Amino acid sequence: MFLSSPPSQTLTILEPTSSTISFTVSTRPVPKTFPAIVKFYLSILVRCLLGTLTSVVVWTKWRASSEKSTTALEWVFGHVFEAWFVKSLETLQWRYLVPVAMAIIFIVFRRGYTGTFLPPLSLLFL
Repeated sequence: MFLSSPPSQTLTILEPTSSTISFTVSTRPVPKTFPAIVKFYLSILVRCLLGTLTSVVVWTKWRASSEKSTTALEWVFGHVFEAWFVKSLETLQWRYLVPVAMAIIFIVFRRGYTGTFLPPLSLLFL
């Protein structure tokens, strides 16, 4: 077992009023270089697309399994893709789709760093 130092921490102090102070401690590195900034925004874009795709898959499976119309999907992607997509989702079972979709949504909303929020001092003395 190797000993390592804890990750570097960043303290952010916010003073919205003269009598209120909010402290936030985070281990997330602040992106300062151009590649780091691009990577940061690209990861947000990938997470948004992955979450949207997962939601569309679950929504389409629900609509197809309850025999409701999926015309919104046809309007966005066209009739050929919509027919293929619905047909492929009909073979997929719920017991496989739900755990995978939940895992993907968890990964999408999971923070890649740890942080601690300390409430404003004015709330502590109320």
